[in-house]
Amino acid sequence: MPWKTVWEGIVKPHDVAYRVSITMHHSHRMKFKDLELITPMPNPEVIIEAPKLSLDLSKALKAHFYYRASCPERSPLCLYHYAEGARWTTGKLLSNTIVPWLIQHMSAYEIWEDTGNWILPEKHPCATEK
Repeated sequence: MPWKTVWEGIVKPHDVAYRVSITMHHSHRMKFKDLELITPMPNPEVIIEAPKLSLDLSKALKAHFYYRASCPERSPLCLYHYAEGARWTTGKLLSNTIVPWLIQHMSAYEIWEDTGNWILPEKHPCATEK
């Protein structure tokens, strides 16, 4: 199992308090799964742990989550677009980047649930399964 660091906490952008986890997989560790080498994600993975979000593929894409078909309620937030170079690096503090990004994301999510409009810049990720 790769080494990882997990931070859990509560964020409340507007009406809802979300229990979130931020998982950092350390890239110097890898594992094999079914004879395939699995390398850890280069960016921290942010999951809404509670309340459980009801996500299908369409809702996940509209609300900017990386859809995880095997466990939709554990779909990570789409906070950055790796292919476009928008990524977190180890030289950046979680408190100055990931945490404010996730609060902003969940604020936009609550507004999107009320209005149907996504208020942040967007680029839709491809549906992925992990």
